Amino acid sequence: MSKTSGRRSASTRKLFDTISKLETVKADVTPINRENSTTQEQDNPLYENLKSKTERYNAEKFIAAGGEKAVFSVYDSYSCRNVALARPIFHRFDSEKEQFIKEALICAKLQHPNIVPVYDVGVDCAEIPYFTMKLFVGDTFKDILKKLKDGDENYSKDYDLNRLLIIFLKICDAIEYAHLHNVIHCDIKPENVHIDKFGSVLVGDWGLSKIIPTTHDTYNKESSLIDLEVNVLNANPAPGSIRGTPGYLAPEILHGIHSGDVRSDIYSLGALLYEILSFEKPVDGKTPNEIFENTKKNNIKPLQIKFSSGRDINALKAIVMKALSGNTKERYRSVSELRAEITNYLQGFATSSEKSSYLQLIRLMIHRHKMASGLITGFTLLILIILVGAYEKIIQEKADAEIKRDIAEKNLYLFTQVNKKAKMLSNNLTRLVRNSKFISLESIRYRILALGYAINYESDETQKQLMFKEKAELHYVLQEFNKASECFSNDNSDVFSSLFIEECNKFATLKPNDKELLTPDQLADLLTSPYDTTLAMRLFYLHCLQIKNIHPTAMIEPVKRVLNIINNNSNSSVNLRVERVEAGSNVDLRYAPYTDFLLPIETERPFNVLSVLNPVSIDLSHSWFNDLSKIRGLRINEINVTNTNIHTERLQEWIKKLKIRKITVQEGQFSENDLEELKKLITVNFEAR
Repeated sequence: MSKTSGRRSASTRKLFDTISKLETVKADVTPINRENSTTQEQDNPLYENLKSKTERYNAEKFIAAGGEKAVFSVYDSYSCRNVALARPIFHRFDSEKEQFIKEALICAKLQHPNIVPVYDVGVDCAEIPYFTMKLFVGDTFKDILKKLKDGDENYSKDYDLNRLLIIFLKICDAIEYAHLHNVIHCDIKPENVHIDKFGSVLVGDWGLSKIIPTTHDTYNKESSLIDLEVNVLNANPAPGSIRGTPGYLAPEILHGIHSGDVRSDIYSLGALLYEILSFEKPVDGKTPNEIFENTKKNNIKPLQIKFSSGRDINALKAIVMKALSGNTKERYRSVSELRAEITNYLQGFATSSEKSSYLQLIRLMIHRHKMASGLITGFTLLILIILVGAYEKIIQEKADAEIKRDIAEKNLYLFTQVNKKAKMLSNNLTRLVRNSKFISLESIRYRILALGYAINYESDETQKQLMFKEKAELHYVLQEFNKASECFSNDNSDVFSSLFIEECNKFATLKPNDKELLTPDQLADLLTSPYDTTLAMRLFYLHCLQIKNIHPTAMIEPVKRVLNIINNNSNSSVNLRVERVEAGSNVDLRYAPYTDFLLPIETERPFNVLSVLNPVSIDLSHSWFNDLSKIRGLRINEINVTNTNIHTERLQEWIKKLKIRKITVQEGQFSENDLEELKKLITVNFEAR
């Protein structure tokens, strides 16, 4: 398969000399005969050079060997570039060749920026299979971690904790992409990750990877690997054998429960993150068997993070320990969850694994907004200092008022200055409250607390009345109607609508305990003709966040009232039926005048009103429904869009996103081309006109 490098260089020089002399390439559509063959070669040097090639790969140089394959640098004479060529080390038996080809095919199918790209797969003249891939110049992650452990100054400067975590996120991207295509890696470790000086990250060595059968509910049914024969690619090792790297294999594999799944890869990612943070493996052992035994017993060493961080490192420890849990149910359910935790840490948000208290959440918020928090803290301290000084002087003034009249006047001036500082604090607190981006129970309670402080320090009566109004509305959306009523008084009642006062007093009487939630009937009553539709929708959203173990049919009327508000519908006789089934409920919205089901308020993620009913199927036939994107946020298996004006634009894209399995349409509703494309994705049923 190889030739001399001198011959390759001569061929390349000849090719580029020809190109440099070429000024214009003219195409001749007449048949080529022997007389004009010389002219043809001069006019088409690239094509003629490619035709003259006999062997594609030459100038072979050994790079490395390990595991089950050896890698060489070769020159690809067809594409005029250097590539990496891999051959199996063990190729005596066809089964060994088969395993090698499996890795090549899986890598070729997985096309992702962080997965080693495969260019070519073939068999050489000696009947030994090979595949070519990108020739990567750089370090393995193992080399980088070793340099950091040894204290190399250059590497320590280039690879701080943030950059290592960003590299880890790119590894997670590659593994998550593979999982979405039903492939698990089974051998995630530092030496299988390559990083160049420009930050490019590639995950390689997919020789032990497996394809998860597409019948499993948690995997992607539209995988591009579905055309490969799963049983062939998942050729199992001999019974009792264990394939993988000690220290990275999950306990369930060693116990023989199964040969690996998504959460086994998550365990390996946890072990990799452990090594990134501590430069040590999570499990000790002098021999592979000893490491295996400690892994089975989940004897994880205490994590000693080698990096100093601006925030509490317990968050990282909690993430690692959750990923390395011996119980698969206690690990992250998907790589995206693990990735989100690391992203939250890098962006200064709390992670779910550390179970942060309210004080911790406030501390993280202050850390994210250092400048604003510093100003507010400075003003607060200044006011406290001034107030303490003023208090001491006032006490002294009372003891000797006549003698120290001048001091009293100075104190009056000082008090005026305190009021100015207090107003500045009030303005900053109010601005911080109003800049809260998303609605949540925590943000509403924090805003109420901040407004309470701001009202105490506000000297302008008009501004104070407006703050009382905003505070009452916040209590209203939390269903704290008694506290909302307390904001009404003779001094500020003019800023409140009489309808709002009447509504708060009415529901304060119906629900005396502010800590309880409205009943479904009371909620439906409030939503029938609310004082303010935006406040009503916020109240409904926060109500849905708090309710637990309630039957979907109990929420039919509140849901219908909110949908009427969203869709500006005054017809209260809309027929909404819910049938409870084992996995959720079947929702019947036939003839409904609704086009939108998403709450138009500031929620962190789009909130679908129908999610309260836990639907698994929706019948929207004969309704006004026209856009599949308007039901995002639901997990449904089946939808009926018969006799609707549903848009076909991006229809297939939203079917994939929503993971719908079956759709019912009427004959003639879609074009033949659209129907054929739909049938490739999901089951299509037809309903007679």
